[in-house]
Amino acid sequence: YGLRKKIKELTNKTVQVKGFVLEIYNCPKCPKGAKCKTCDAPHYYLSDRKDGPKDKALLVSDYPEKDPKTNKKIKVEQGVRYIVTGLYAKRSGTGFSSADGILVFREHVRVDDVQK
Repeated sequence: YGLRKKIKELTNKTVQVKGFVLEIYNCPKCPKGAKCKTCDAPHYYLSDRKDGPKDKALLVSDYPEKDPKTNKKIKVEQGVRYIVTGLYAKRSGTGFSSADGILVFREHVRVDDVQK
């Protein structure tokens, strides 16, 4: 909510957002031999509340499968609270767009890991 309240001043700037992962996009399985549509780029939805409505959630796009620094798989868990750093934009390089803004992923950390 706070990020969108300052959309004009924060668009195209790197920001940090704390929120709960509501939903993670998983590419649907394609039956062998079937012609299926191309999968969307990896993304998930972040909310101020653990049970927040998806239509009010912030889309986090463009996160890689592996962390370029450590080469470890990037883990995202539904229902877990994260601090996500990224570019707040109206459009991502992979085709996501929203008038309310999206967060183009740079990195994230579980809130539990920060508080230890």
